[in-house]
Amino acid sequence: MTGRPMRGLVVIDSPPVLGFAESLKAASLTDAVVVLAKAMVTPRKALQAVMTSLESVNAKVVGVVLNQVDSNMIKKYYYSASYPN
Repeated sequence: MTGRPMRGLVVIDSPPVLGFAESLKAASLTDAVVVLAKAMVTPRKALQAVMTSLESVNAKVVGVVLNQVDSNMIKKYYYSASYPN
């Protein structure tokens, strides 16, 4: 994304990376990729395979979104800290 002026944002919703070559091709042509995973459903090994596949095509993964997280699970693992001024 550096070196080029941003003229807008285009979001490409592609099929799952595992099993669809088109998704890897699209990822290799974009400026950034955000991976989505479903909480308590997407196996960790599948997510690792996705990341390895994206890395193999030099896709720039800028983040992972964990969706459909149970709010009770968040409370269980919530952490808070404050930093001195």
